[in-house]
Amino acid sequence: MKKTIFFRGGLLFFFFFGISRWLGIGGRTMESFSSYIVYPFLVVQNIFTDRLKIWSEHRTSYNDLTKELLHRKQQYEDLQKELIQVRSFCNYFENTKDLRSFFERYNHPHAQITSILLKNFDQSHFFIIDKGSSAGIEKNMIAVYKDCLVGRIIEVYPLYSKVVLITDPLSKVASFCSTNGVKGIFEGTGQIKNAVLSYVNPLDEVKQGDIVLSSGEGLIFPRGFGVGKVVHSEKKGIHYSIKIELFLNFTTLDYCTIIPHYTQLIECEKKQGQH
Repeated sequence: MKKTIFFRGGLLFFFFFGISRWLGIGGRTMESFSSYIVYPFLVVQNIFTDRLKIWSEHRTSYNDLTKELLHRKQQYEDLQKELIQVRSFCNYFENTKDLRSFFERYNHPHAQITSILLKNFDQSHFFIIDKGSSAGIEKNMIAVYKDCLVGRIIEVYPLYSKVVLITDPLSKVASFCSTNGVKGIFEGTGQIKNAVLSYVNPLDEVKQGDIVLSSGEGLIFPRGFGVGKVVHSEKKGIHYSIKIELFLNFTTLDYCTIIPHYTQLIECEKKQGQH
């Protein structure tokens, strides 16, 4: 369409130019006449040039804005990622505060805080934790939470490990009552909150409310860790029926500390050195 207009305008210009030459119109008059013919083309050219300039500037501005938007979006995603990492670390730091203070009480540098990935309380009771042989975890290491026993490592893989809990029906922990030193075997019953204390001498006295600790005998669990307290004690002939209520609620645990089975309390070592 534009080409047709310019073409017709050009023909019209040359037509009038030829007529003026044929009629013998003077140069001055011809220049004036030509200016009327050329002026519309100059106006159209100016409008077209301005529009093209505006369009070009707008296109450049749009591209710049698009690039800036993508840059800002990437910055937002990076900051969001950092925020998530910081929040996650703060949450981990707060939730493991007590466990980190636990580190200070033990003399072994290889104790590690681990996250619990999976909990099972069906026929067998166990946890799957997020560290394995690649992190230095070994079979028969002990899982604890603060000063309480959780269980023992029975299977180790490169990236995770399996912890059998002291509530498992096959778990046994050599234990003693804290007030009078009465010895027995803490046995899991498959219940989350309760266990029993077996193989107690019927001549010994077991008091309700007494705290039961691991004795370290049997070379499986270290000495001095809490397992529970006596909530029921009854003699039946030559046998005791002793019910233990666990200190820990394993269903709510999210973390635990893994330590070698030979770990001892610093306080215990100091007391032994004083005697």
